[in-house]
Amino acid sequence: MKAMDENTLNVIEEKSATLTLKMKSLNNSLLLLFLFTLVGHHTYGQEGNTNPNDTDHLLPLRPQFGIFKKYNQKIEDVLFSGISDFQFTKFISEPSFGAESVLVIEMDTANLNYPTFSILYHAAKSSIWYSLNDKASKEIIVEKFRKSISMEDAKKIADLYSAALDKVRENNRFGLDGVSYEFATMTQAGRAWLPGSPKNENKIERLIQLNKEFIELIKKGGKRFQLSDELLDRIDTLTIAFK
Repeated sequence: MKAMDENTLNVIEEKSATLTLKMKSLNNSLLLLFLFTLVGHHTYGQEGNTNPNDTDHLLPLRPQFGIFKKYNQKIEDVLFSGISDFQFTKFISEPSFGAESVLVIEMDTANLNYPTFSILYHAAKSSIWYSLNDKASKEIIVEKFRKSISMEDAKKIADLYSAALDKVRENNRFGLDGVSYEFATMTQAGRAWLPGSPKNENKIERLIQLNKEFIELIKKGGKRFQLSDELLDRIDTLTIAFK
């Protein structure tokens, strides 16, 4: 009888372990389904546009090698420290002669029934690019801001990014004196380069300008990030323009 009880207990433990693994797998699947529902039905397969004079669409990201791969890794190490892997949206600014920064919306996955979002701005105090040439490793100081953001506002920004990333143009334009920008959602990524400050003359410049205003908003006082009606209207207008 005792042996039977032990065997029964072993079977119960095995079934319990199997059930736990299945539940973890189900939770991961539900998480991915939830995230893809929020960012919309978009994929990595973006349409290309070969018109070199088109300034209304982002550029595709290119594979990075050598010094550029090292640079991207250091940006990841320095600016993304303290940011979770569940990055709902991402905006990276890389000036030719200035300090880099990132604006990220992250999702807290602890409770899928009531998910919460945060918007973070991390800005280096000195150039990460030029630190690659320093023989002595120096710590780069990063200024950090974090605020909570509603799911509705997070989705508004994600929808704007997705609309901008639905079509990209094939053009390798770059320069020595300007700013490189990278935009990404959980399923798409693209880039842009401007020789100066955005002047709102095309859709990409308007997109960059909006993100600069998001940054100014997160740097203001208060614990919560909230889009104004005026910003919401501009986001909606630009989202439609990209489609």
